[in-house]
Amino acid sequence: MAPQHHPPQRVRGPWRRCARGQLLPRGGGRVGGTAAVCDPPLAMASLRALYSATAPGSPRAAVVTPEHYMGAAGELLALMCATCWAVTGVFRPGLVADNPLRDRLGYNTVCVGFDTQPARALALPFVTLIAFHNMRYCELDTLRARLELVAGRSTRAKVRATAWGNGLYFAGSAVLGLFLVVSPFEDLWVHFWSFMLVVVLRWFSVAANFYEGGGVATCTRAQLAFLASYTSCTALIPVLATLDFAAYDSRVGGMQTPPVPALVLASLDYAWFVLTALTKEYLPAQPSIQATWELH
Repeated sequence: MAPQHHPPQRVRGPWRRCARGQLLPRGGGRVGGTAAVCDPPLAMASLRALYSATAPGSPRAAVVTPEHYMGAAGELLALMCATCWAVTGVFRPGLVADNPLRDRLGYNTVCVGFDTQPARALALPFVTLIAFHNMRYCELDTLRARLELVAGRSTRAKVRATAWGNGLYFAGSAVLGLFLVVSPFEDLWVHFWSFMLVVVLRWFSVAANFYEGGGVATCTRAQLAFLASYTSCTALIPVLATLDFAAYDSRVGGMQTPPVPALVLASLDYAWFVLTALTKEYLPAQPSIQATWELH
């Protein structure tokens, strides 16, 4: 008896089919919108949702949620920081009190934990995985924007904004590892701006997602507070840190009092990492994608 071929199941809805996927009907498969309880990054909720053996879907059809990739990148970032700081504390304890960033800024940035060996080597696979999940999010979010346009629920302006924002973040993620290639002991400016490039480009992707989701007029107070805080950190950190670096007198050396109070810049710096890890929880609610696979 010849095997029967079963066509892949399609989600029903008032929109046209797409070659690569379909949007789930509104009201189901949505994420974002500031849930009442946010999963902490180290709970690995997004990673478990992506790679758990019990994840919903089948080998032929599955629900893909782009925000899970952004959440997974944040969780990997938190795991990298925790792991590398623990290793640095064991093998390079003196680094906490003596490093180029602390000399110029007056405090230890998060990056200090993975600026030297052996933590630097451990950080590399984490950075690679973070870049992959960032890129995958950009790809899927752009696909979803196009599907929204096909469904008549979006505009070409929103699709272009999403494509540009995600494209910039995709490019930044491709060179994310440069801050590990050049340490602050070798070239502080290259090290700093290779990371700041990703910080700034990521903002365009997040801002485009808010625009795609309806703009600030449809945001909750929590989402507006997140966007304002995230924008402030992204805009101020590069400027204030550059002022501190430029004011440093290398002829004197050692730790110097920076023009920007260390408490101010440290608060912005640490807040950016926290907001980055929690971004998924505050994005506007968006539909998931019904993806199908077939052999030809």
